[in-house]
Formats: sequence, C-alpha cells, structure tokens
Amino acid sequence: MQVFTLKWEQIQHYSFLAKNEPIEDIAGVYLWGFNSNGKFFYYYAGKARRVKWRLTDHISNILGLNYRLYDRIKFENIPFPRSENDYEALDYKIKAQAIIAHMENGKYQKLIEFMINNFYFTYAPIQDYQEYAADAEKKVIHDLDMTSRGNTRGGKSSPVIELGNIFEVIADFNPVQF
Repeated sequence: MQVFTLKWEQIQHYSFLAKNEPIEDIAGVYLWGFNSNGKFFYYYAGKARRVKWRLTDHISNILGLNYRLYDRIKFENIPFPRSENDYEALDYKIKAQAIIAHMENGKYQKLIEFMINNFYFTYAPIQDYQEYAADAEKKVIHDLDMTSRGNTRGGKSSPVIELGNIFEVIADFNPVQF
C-alpha cells in the first residue's frame, strides 16, 4: 500500500491570493483561519479543485455576512489553543435586517475588518484529486479535531493519507504586519 503524504505550503495572508498566479488552478486541501496574538488559529479545512477560488469564496462569504462574525476583543483574549465553545461568537446566519443595518450604518464593519485582515491560509496540492481529496479532507478535519468548528465532513480516512508537515507549518507561522 502506497502512502500519500500531504505537503503543506507556508501559511499566507489572504492578500497573497490577489498577487499569486501559481495557485490559480491548484487542486488540493486547504486550511484557513485567523492570526490571534501571533499564532495561527485554524478554523476551517476543505478540499477544492481550485483552491484559490474556494478561498476567495470563503472571503466573499465573510464580506457578505454569511459566516459567523467574531468580536476582536473576545477572540484575542482567549488562551490558545481553543475550540469553538471557548469564545462568544456573534452567530449571524444573517437575515435581511442585518444586511440592511450594516449597509445603513456599517454595523458589522469592525468585525468584518478583523476577520479579513487576520485571514490566513495554507494548502497542500493533490495531483490525483479524484482519488485522494475526500480522504485528505477527512484526515485533516479528524486529526486536527475540527469537527466542532463547522467542519461536518470529518471522520476516519484511509490509512494511506498522512498529514505531512502541517504542524511545522503552523509552528512557523509569521503574520504580516499592517
């Protein structure tokens, strides 16, 4: 049995997506999260045939008020590591009134700015997407214990998938200074 080991790229700020063409058509698994006190708090893992476009979609969902928004103060004052239950989230499955309030007075602007300015990601390319992507996604969600963070596709994966260098990549996180 041949083992497939994921090779994770360095964690990047979301602005990297606008500048970097080489990830344009990369298929693979990805992990995104936030800079919190200089540490990478991974929040969501997924798979995509086009990683760049899927990450851009996540950012659009934050901007469009479709995702849970976090208060910067509450988020940053929680010890690391944490799970979703460790902090208060402003849980908006945003309705029309919230969008109108935001459009009229910028009600959620600080929350959105915090999430976007602190949005970071890493990815591991997968050449044979059809064969390995679903199992790789399950492996990441399961082994990083992310099932409580909105990832519903976790579970046991095939033993041929190994996480590779993800823990080293997370440990080497170096956030962009604005």
